[in-house]
Amino acid sequence: MKKILLTIFIFSIAITTYCQVKAADMFDNSSIIISGYADYAPLGHLDKNNNFHTIFSPVIQIIAQQTKQNPIIKTYNISATEAIEKDIRIGKTDIFLGAYNQSDHFENLDMMFPAVAQNPITFFMLPVRAHLVQSFDDLKKLKGIRYSKELYSDFVEEKIKDYNVEISDSTYEMFEKLFTQKVDYIISGYYFGMIEAIKLGVSHKIAVSKQPLWNIPLFIGIVKISPRHDMLVRGISRHIQDEEFIALIKDNLKKSLELFEQKYSGVVPPTFGLENSQDSFEKSTPVTQITSENNEISSIKNNNSEQ
Repeated sequence: MKKILLTIFIFSIAITTYCQVKAADMFDNSSIIISGYADYAPLGHLDKNNNFHTIFSPVIQIIAQQTKQNPIIKTYNISATEAIEKDIRIGKTDIFLGAYNQSDHFENLDMMFPAVAQNPITFFMLPVRAHLVQSFDDLKKLKGIRYSKELYSDFVEEKIKDYNVEISDSTYEMFEKLFTQKVDYIISGYYFGMIEAIKLGVSHKIAVSKQPLWNIPLFIGIVKISPRHDMLVRGISRHIQDEEFIALIKDNLKKSLELFEQKYSGVVPPTFGLENSQDSFEKSTPVTQITSENNEISSIKNNNSEQ
C-alpha cells in the first residue's frame, strides 16, 4: 500500500533538484519546466521540505519518462496571478497544471482536452443551519464569505457577484465567522475547503452541499510559445484520453483528503470564543458520516457546470 501511494500520489520533486540526463531525441536538451500551485492543495502544494505534491503527478511522470529526466518544478502562490500570467506569456514555463479554460489568467495556454478533473465550488454551513438552504436561491438571502486568494474561473467570478459574499484574507477567519454565525456559509472549492477545515480540526463539525454551486474543469495547459509545444501536445494528448489515467487523477483527489486527515488526526479545534457552548460544538455530526438532509445539504440540483 505504501508503495502504491508513493508511486501514484506522493510523487514529489524537490524544487532545487533534477537529474542532468540527456533528453530523448524528441525533446531538446533543456529541461521541461512544469508549473503549479504552492499553496492550493490538492491541486498543488509544497511541504515543509519544499517538495511538491499534486494530484497531477501522472503528468509529471509522463514527462519524466519521455524526456529521461525529471522536469523542473516551478510553483506559485494562488494569489500570484500576475506572475503566473507573465511567465506563461513570455514562456518561462512549458506546462501549467490545473488551468481554467476560457480564463484571462490562462489565455496564453493551449488546453489539453478533455479536462482531467473538476474543481467543484461548493458551500459549507453549520449543520444546525443547513435547513435554511433548500435551493441555491436561498443562499442569496444569506451572508457568505470566501477566501480572497482562491482563484476561480472567469465564469464563476461573474456568477458569484449574485451572492452576498464578503472576502477574507484568512481561512481561519472564514471558519471563525462561520462558527460564531457572523456569516451563514463559506464558498470554497470542495477539496481546498475540506483540507483547510481538516487542518483546523473542524471538518467533522460542518455540513457541505452535496451538489456544488459550480464545477470548474481542470486542464493541463501547454504554453503556446513553448519551443516544445507540439512535442508536449503529442506526448500528453494520448495519455489524458486514457480512462486509466483519468482514474489515477480521481484516485489522487480521494487520497489527498485521506492523507491530510491522517496528518492532522488529533488536532484540537479552536473554540472560536465559544467555550460556553462547547458541548454543542463537540456534538456536531462528522461531515464524513452525515446521512440526513439536516446535516448534508442534498436536496439541491446543480445546473451550473462549466464546459
